[in-house]
Amino acid sequence: MTIFLQSAIVLIGRALFLSMPFLATAIVMLLAIVPIDLFRGWLPGPEFGVIAAFFWAVYAPNLFPPIAIFSLGLVQDFASGGPTGFWALIYLAVYGFTLSQRVFFIGRSLIGIWLGFAAVATISGIAVWLLASTVYNRWVPPTEIFLQVAITTLVFPLVGPMFLALRRAMTTAPERL
Repeated sequence: MTIFLQSAIVLIGRALFLSMPFLATAIVMLLAIVPIDLFRGWLPGPEFGVIAAFFWAVYAPNLFPPIAIFSLGLVQDFASGGPTGFWALIYLAVYGFTLSQRVFFIGRSLIGIWLGFAAVATISGIAVWLLASTVYNRWVPPTEIFLQVAITTLVFPLVGPMFLALRRAMTTAPERL
């Protein structure tokens, strides 16, 4: 019985360790959804899911598989009250596109990664705008969506090093951000 208990504890500990990137991202996303009267509601909050999908696709896709990205999108959908699968589709698209361009991003400087993220975030903003206009069956004004893209791009250099510290704590591979 003790061997069974020890094995169970080891498996649970390993599962918790491997889910740390997902849990950290989900917590940050849920904290970002909390209504705070920052700037009197003039600025939308950053989209941490896009940051996470980009970052983990570049630096540690084995620590953040597509099912985790999909689950993260569902967390965003349920927490924000949006259509089910909306953000899951967007995050999977960002993750897949970034993963296909991973070779290009590895070894780049902070400015290179930031510019690459700005391009990916802009493409995802266009996808959000087009998908929202289709889902809601009306023309959605793009200004707030692209303002959120700009804020997300500006926040990336602050969040990226935190994700990098988590990745370094979980692995020993040296990468720059």
